[in-house]
Amino acid sequence: MGYVFNAAFQHKGYASEAVTALLTYGFHQLGLHRVIARCNPENSASWRLLERLSMRREAHHRKNISFRKDENGQPIWQDTYVYAVLEEEWFAKYPDIEKD
Repeated sequence: MGYVFNAAFQHKGYASEAVTALLTYGFHQLGLHRVIARCNPENSASWRLLERLSMRREAHHRKNISFRKDENGQPIWQDTYVYAVLEEEWFAKYPDIEKD
């Protein structure tokens, strides 16, 4: 799962609403067992959102990904947090959602 929001629409609850809808749809309609999400540890708004939605941090990958290069053409490595939630954890957090 991933998401990117235009800065003009950040801090309005849209990400929370969208992620909640995606997780509910995935577990309720698609029968998913587990969902994972990845984010940059420097993006505290993103990992706090995942934690508020009962996702648990399972890994901190060190310097595992690069999207940019420095002035010498060398990769600029970034860390990644990995979060996950299981179907039963999701329905325990949101018991009013009926499971098929």
